[in-house]
Amino acid sequence: MTWQNDGTPTRSASMTAGANQMTSRATTTTEGGPPSPAGQVRAFVDAFERLGCEVEPILAAVGLRRSALDDPDALIPCAQVGRFMSRASRARLLPNLGVRLATVTPNGSFPVLDYLAGTCDDVRQAFEHVAQYLHLGGAPVSIDVSEDEDPVRVRYLPHPPAGRFAIEYTVTLHVFRLRDETDNRARVEYVSFTHQPDDPAEIERLIGCPVRVLAPWAGFALSRDAWRQPLRRRDPVLHAMLEQHAEDLSARLPALDGIALDVRRAIVSRTSPAVARLDTVPGELAL
Repeated sequence: MTWQNDGTPTRSASMTAGANQMTSRATTTTEGGPPSPAGQVRAFVDAFERLGCEVEPILAAVGLRRSALDDPDALIPCAQVGRFMSRASRARLLPNLGVRLATVTPNGSFPVLDYLAGTCDDVRQAFEHVAQYLHLGGAPVSIDVSEDEDPVRVRYLPHPPAGRFAIEYTVTLHVFRLRDETDNRARVEYVSFTHQPDDPAEIERLIGCPVRVLAPWAGFALSRDAWRQPLRRRDPVLHAMLEQHAEDLSARLPALDGIALDVRRAIVSRTSPAVARLDTVPGELAL
C-alpha cells in the first residue's frame, strides 16, 4: 500500500482488498449496539470532516440531519450510526482510523465529560470521574485503574460488539486530554494494545510515546508523579455543579446491571486474558 504526501491512499488492488477490513473495524463499534447519544455522533461527523471527508452527502444517504445531532437529548439508532461510519470510512480510507479520528477531536467535543474531568484537582481524580461517567459520551468501553502499581496502568475493556476501533479511539482521546489538561506535564510512558494496529510506527508518531502491540492488556501507563499532576483548569465549585449534572444525566439512562459491571471489572483486572477463566471469575465474585 502506498500513500500520497497528504495522507490520501493511492488506489491499488491491495488497498481495495483491505478496505472492507478497515471499514468493518469502525462499524463494529456501532452495529448491533444501543442507540448513540447525538453528541457522540456529532463528534465523529466533525472528526471525519476534519480529516477531509465530505460528510454532507453521507449524512443525506443514511438519513441523518445535522440539526438532529445538535439535540442534546436525541439518540441515534445504532444501525444508522453504523451506516454512516461505514460510508465515511470508505470515503476516507486511512490506516489507524480510530487513532486518526481521536487526534482531530478537540477538547470539549464531549462537553459533560470533558469539562467534568477538566475541572478536577489532579489526574487521579479526573480518571476516577472518567471511569464513572464514560457511558455519558456513549463510549462502549469500561476503565479499570491499577493505582497501586508503578507505573500506574489505566486499562480499557471494550463492551461487545465494540472492538479495536473503540479501544484505539478512546485510549488516544484520553492521552491527548491528559496532556492538554496538564499543559503537557503528565507524560504517558507507553500505550498498550492487545491487537495488532494497522501501523504502530505511525501511532507512536501521532501519540508521541512507545506503543506495545499484542500485549496482555489495552490502555496506557504513566508514572506516579504524572498521576498526581494538578490540572490547569481545576475549579472545585464548577466541578461540583458539573458532577451534579452528570448524576442527573446518569439517572435518565438505563443502569448497567451490577453483576455485569462486576464481571467486566474482574476480567479487565487480569494481567492476561489467558487467566480470565469462566471458572475463576464467578468464584472471585462469590457467585
